[in-house]
Amino acid sequence: MAHGIPDPEKQEPLPLAEGRIPVPIQSEIGIQLLVIKNLRNVNAENQQLEVGAKGLTTVYGGNGSGKSGG
Repeated sequence: MAHGIPDPEKQEPLPLAEGRIPVPIQSEIGIQLLVIKNLRNVNAENQQLEVGAKGLTTVYGGNGSGKSGG
């Protein structure tokens, strides 16, 4: 039981090997997440969350404080 999660099939993790990556990695190509929008099934519908182009953006707060909209 890893991290308190039972696994009835007793699967073993496999190391990430180059042959298991489906496309070639090109180091000059990057991906940036700049905005999260068009949300559904949360109370933040019709809203968007812009995230920083550099660094780490966190959303935190207590239960019911409006993290998913409101």
